[in-house]
Amino acid sequence: MTELILVCDESNIASYRTFEKFGAELMEIVKPPKDYFAYYDEMEKQRIYKLSIDVKR
Repeated sequence: MTELILVCDESNIASYRTFEKFGAELMEIVKPPKDYFAYYDEMEKQRIYKLSIDVKR
């Protein structure tokens, strides 16, 4: 595994600041589609990040 995809609500400041502190890159902010398995009507936009992992063996 070389990267992780991290997701949080747009208003969850503590989570996304933690992602950013670890060097995650914001990919996009999106409203989840209605066919998303955990969708509900008032669901917030989601912040989607990519965190690259430095794999050393």
